[in-house]
Amino acid sequence: MPSLFTTGLLAFALCLVLTLALRACLRRLRQHRARERDHRGGAAVPSLPRLGGVAVLLAAALALGLPPLLHWPLAITGGRDLLRQWAGPVGLVMLVGAADDLWNLRPHWKFTGQIAAALWVVALGVRVHKILFHPLPLWAAALVTVVWLVGCSNAFNLIDGLDGLATGLALFATGTVLAHAVLIGEPGLALVMGALFGALGGFLLFNFPPASIYLGDAGSLAIGFFLGCMALAWANKANTAVGLLAPFFALLVPMLDTGVAVVRRGLTGQPLLSGDHRHIHHRLLRRGLTPRGAMLMLYGVAGAGAVAALVLADVQQRHTFELVILLFVGLAAAGVQQLGYVEFSEASRLLRRGLLDPRPGLQAHVLLRQWSEEISRAQDLDRIWECLQCAARALQFDGVEMRVGEQWRRIQPWAGERAGAGAWALQLRLGQGNAGGEVTLWRHARPAAAGLVDDIAAELGAALTPRLAALGGGESQAHAAVAGGH
Repeated sequence: MPSLFTTGLLAFALCLVLTLALRACLRRLRQHRARERDHRGGAAVPSLPRLGGVAVLLAAALALGLPPLLHWPLAITGGRDLLRQWAGPVGLVMLVGAADDLWNLRPHWKFTGQIAAALWVVALGVRVHKILFHPLPLWAAALVTVVWLVGCSNAFNLIDGLDGLATGLALFATGTVLAHAVLIGEPGLALVMGALFGALGGFLLFNFPPASIYLGDAGSLAIGFFLGCMALAWANKANTAVGLLAPFFALLVPMLDTGVAVVRRGLTGQPLLSGDHRHIHHRLLRRGLTPRGAMLMLYGVAGAGAVAALVLADVQQRHTFELVILLFVGLAAAGVQQLGYVEFSEASRLLRRGLLDPRPGLQAHVLLRQWSEEISRAQDLDRIWECLQCAARALQFDGVEMRVGEQWRRIQPWAGERAGAGAWALQLRLGQGNAGGEVTLWRHARPAAAGLVDDIAAELGAALTPRLAALGGGESQAHAAVAGGH
């Protein structure tokens, strides 16, 4: 007789079989495409198979759907009804993600598919009814539901940057909802979560570092969307008026990463849909952690969030609920500060200097700090030159020249030739002797803002001088000069 345990075990076994089969098929398909590229004279780029999320979701669905087809009596009822309810919207997101894995869809097409699936969920009558004890009107409930589901979907997609990370975090979130469903006596929800938990556990064996297959967008988008749906079911069945905040803690790491990304991109005027390598796991790697160490640290944070979610879901006193929320907000803020995001420190510094709207200058300062950090880590002159060019272009200079000693010299103009009469230039004199040199950045039109000039001289000088000294053995300080007519 199938029970919660046997359903999870069945999903685990099915996912093992399906992942093995899918991985073998994708590898053969990839090899076939590589041979085609080779015949055309192109080079084949090795990559791991994607679309692993299809195996996870299919295994969970089969674990719920097979027992009735095989005429096994069910010890737990309700799971099949939930499967029917969510199969359509989750399947739509999975198809959109699979299309992106195969053909690299434009972001607006992916968002269109996710929004359509979220509206489908709203049409099924499942939505956010209240936030922080305040009931929502119908239109606001629909809007918040769509934002929540699209946010959950993309949160897991954005965090899927390390082997095993998104799968493990989904496992923690699924286990949290499963535990809560058992505690409040919701067997149907528990059965669905048990099937997904077993399937994710089976897939993690292939996705744990070093991974042999990835979830892909088909998996990360669809699993994030599905967990967002289950969080709604959790919130609607909770005994207290916690609303979405308890499920939010179950999804703590991906939602925190998404929130930080949205705020920092908003501060610097970057497109919210643009990709970068500044997510939480990237910052941990920059701090010196190994990929596995960063993954395990985020697992620990997810475990703490899971405990907090279960505590919040059963809190009866409002002041206790608010205390737990404030505690975690403070811990999250401290953790983000330790990651050293330039956007937040620069925004704070510029605001302290009396700038009411820091965005115009903030982006330039952030880019300056980022490339200065890259220069500080450069291992040779060619890498320094590469970073310096990127910094000059990002700061909207028309050209850059770098000279080290008597022999090494590079020049790169992007708008016309070397700065001529009347051009504005910033010169940085760096070090002395064989390790000494000079950097010149120029513009043919308007000069940079005075405050930014000082910061460019200070930041690039502080990065270049010790790096050149380390590579060439000299020591000195950088001196900056602004001139016209070079």
